[in-house]
Amino acid sequence: MSLFACQVWIHPSSLNAKRKGAPTSHWLVFHEKVRTSRLFVRSTMLATPFALLLFGASGISVDHIERTVTADNWITFNCPPKTALVLKALRMQLSQVLQTKLDRPSAPLGEVGSGLIQAVGQLLMSEVDER
Repeated sequence: MSLFACQVWIHPSSLNAKRKGAPTSHWLVFHEKVRTSRLFVRSTMLATPFALLLFGASGISVDHIERTVTADNWITFNCPPKTALVLKALRMQLSQVLQTKLDRPSAPLGEVGSGLIQAVGQLLMSEVDER
């Protein structure tokens, strides 16, 4: 994959366009790019590193020597290997619970699924609270 840098602006109709200053510990994800007078992104949302690692498209990989964890083969974070392995296991369990729920929407989450969803929610909220 080839990455390149280009300057984009948040579309004025986006709620995030009204934010003052750039977030320092979050990523900005978007649904749509449009070019008018400039290149704009719309339908934007701030995403924390844990959210990217747990819900990214192609999984995560752990580099024990470099002490990093990589999401989607290009977003790399410094992370102790033990923590990265826990995140990887958590992501796999979360994917299984979500897939079960997609396959059978009326199926109850059960104790394991319910506890996992609560734990992931607390993890994501802890990251937001750090700001």
